[in-house]
Amino acid sequence: MDRTNRAIIDSFVERDIDFYIPQAYNPGTLVGEVPGYRGLLTRTASRSQSTLLNIELWLEPSVGQIVEVQIVPFVNLDTLPPPPEPAKDPDEKEKEEDPTVPPPPELTAEQKIEAAENHYFDSNGWTYRREVTSLTDPIQVDIPQGFRPPGLYLLRYKVREPNASSSNKSVPQLLIVDETSPYDQPRINPPRPRLPLELPAGATLDEAFFRTQDNNMVFFPIPYTEAQGYAPGDKWEGFFGSSDEPYAIGTQTQHEFDASRGPGIWLPWDVVLAESGGVYTLTYKLYDAGLNPSERSLSLNLNSLAQSPVPTEFKAPLVALAVPGDGLIDRADVVAQRGTTMEILNIPNALATDIIDLQLISTSFTPPITLSRSTPVGTGRFITFDSDAMDTLYGGRAVGKNRVRIVASYVLRRGTNTYPAAALETPFDLDLSVPGPNPTGPGPLNTNLPLAIVRPVRPASDTAPITDNHLEERDAGRDAIARIPYWTGPVSPADSLPYRITLHFAGKHYPLTVTTISTLGYDPIRIPFNDIKAAGGPSQIAYYTITSAASANPQDSGPTTVKVDSVIMQMDPPVVLGYSGTPATLTCDSLIPPNTGRLRVHISGSDYLVTGNTVSVRYQGFANGVSVVDVTKDFVVPDTVAARNGWDVTFEESSVDLFNPLTPNRGSTATGSATVTVSTVYQGQTVPSRPATYRVRGYKGATSRVNYCEGLAMPPAPTTP
Repeated sequence: MDRTNRAIIDSFVERDIDFYIPQAYNPGTLVGEVPGYRGLLTRTASRSQSTLLNIELWLEPSVGQIVEVQIVPFVNLDTLPPPPEPAKDPDEKEKEEDPTVPPPPELTAEQKIEAAENHYFDSNGWTYRREVTSLTDPIQVDIPQGFRPPGLYLLRYKVREPNASSSNKSVPQLLIVDETSPYDQPRINPPRPRLPLELPAGATLDEAFFRTQDNNMVFFPIPYTEAQGYAPGDKWEGFFGSSDEPYAIGTQTQHEFDASRGPGIWLPWDVVLAESGGVYTLTYKLYDAGLNPSERSLSLNLNSLAQSPVPTEFKAPLVALAVPGDGLIDRADVVAQRGTTMEILNIPNALATDIIDLQLISTSFTPPITLSRSTPVGTGRFITFDSDAMDTLYGGRAVGKNRVRIVASYVLRRGTNTYPAAALETPFDLDLSVPGPNPTGPGPLNTNLPLAIVRPVRPASDTAPITDNHLEERDAGRDAIARIPYWTGPVSPADSLPYRITLHFAGKHYPLTVTTISTLGYDPIRIPFNDIKAAGGPSQIAYYTITSAASANPQDSGPTTVKVDSVIMQMDPPVVLGYSGTPATLTCDSLIPPNTGRLRVHISGSDYLVTGNTVSVRYQGFANGVSVVDVTKDFVVPDTVAARNGWDVTFEESSVDLFNPLTPNRGSTATGSATVTVSTVYQGQTVPSRPATYRVRGYKGATSRVNYCEGLAMPPAPTTP
């Protein structure tokens, strides 16, 4: 920043609005003004196409009024000469003074200053007009860049009625557009930093010296005085090593100068450790209050920070989930790691800035495929090659292709030196083959596999049409058949023989080994009715898995939803609202309101619920596995929406009856549990729900005792004789 401008900012005092008669408007607010530097625009604001002036809404505003912004070169308003007398018309005769009319009163000193100010603003600089179109507060006026080129200005605004000359004005304020940066006259690179004053003569700047300084940071003085643009509030950015980005101290990269130390920059030891390119130079940039930057300084060479001794005791890399282990990376391993992760074991004397050059080489190709990663030691010993890299190393599918050999190797690089002399290698196998069609994702789900089709097994005498994936009431007592269609495309089913299909239906698994291709176009797998009955309805999910001895990667089909009307019906479990944690736990806070209220239960929607029918909610409580509470409450299904989506009910029973018996004393605080079920009658048949099971912790600890939810003290645990 120009020194003159800084002096004006420090000394300028805006006049009081009551200095003027009539009272003046308050000054406006410039958007982009540097905080604490009245009138000074930031570098970004000064270079924008326009500057917003926010004007506080005045009394009696109206749409159509005219706002005039006046910008004039800066002067000391208190030293302006009086305005010139108006020129006389030479043809106009002088009027004789009327002795009966008193002369006008002489202007006060304030009025003379105001008149000089008005004349200066009206006859110098620029005026920018804008009509008021809306009465937002504040009124915003865009000042184009051309009205405020770099310079030092006074600004005020006037408000007048349209087609009228009378107006009122604001108090003059500063407007400074200053793009002068440190070391800008002439613009040169600032000098290099100087070595720390605390460093003894002849001593080496090394880690030991950093460790003796507060927060492991060293202060480097820089030559920066008022002659080069220094002013309080200026900031600096430091650059170290091969990085073009300024380093951060904490979370900030720009820092004000330490007033107790004078101009200088701080270098933390962790920044030195983060250098990965073997470059040990220190430079800086300077910023004034408006964030006008200097050029980057000349560099201070700190080669003494390069460290030894050399690294030793190298060990071959490990391959997560393979070495040590089965020596195989399959598709599940790739999914789990989002690729494949290598671990470099600890290397004595390795520096955080040393570089690990790791390679994976697929030897099944001619020439071999090689992928490389370079990682600083300081960022960790685990290096991951992503899923795409694994696909590249494996290559495309082919009949009979399964495992390919991969070799992992690395060297450690420090500057131009590499260690050890010969790279250490770890071989492992990579198998991305699949039984079945081409995979459609990294996981086992393969949408290229046709969906299973489940059909009932009916006698020839039953000629009713069969709907795929629907076991009807007429099919009660009958088995079902799951048809597994053959897939199309490479690699074909015939090329994949032999392989195994495992059908999954309602938690049961039905394997089938396929050794020949059927002319039916599918392989049938029978599902016994007893399994269908045990699973219940109204629907179940069926899917299948294909495996092969030639591949380490099973493939799953998508799910098939099977509508089941042929078995004993069952509803979804209820949910006690307000439970917490995993496993689900009922506490005093589960009561509504907490401690003294009742449990609220959500009855899940079901096809078996009918408006007006009764639904029974049963709460069974257990103390250490022994049933001690059994309470049932009946409710009515209110409407079809509740039957479809479910609804909430209040289980009108206190915690004294539901919780307290489950924890009879302090020796049984971890043994309480409860199951909640619902049931209804559908078409003359009782339909139960699956149970919802909860831990019950119906108490709260205090300083000297344990209380039940309602406040009673829990008895102590019985003593052992």
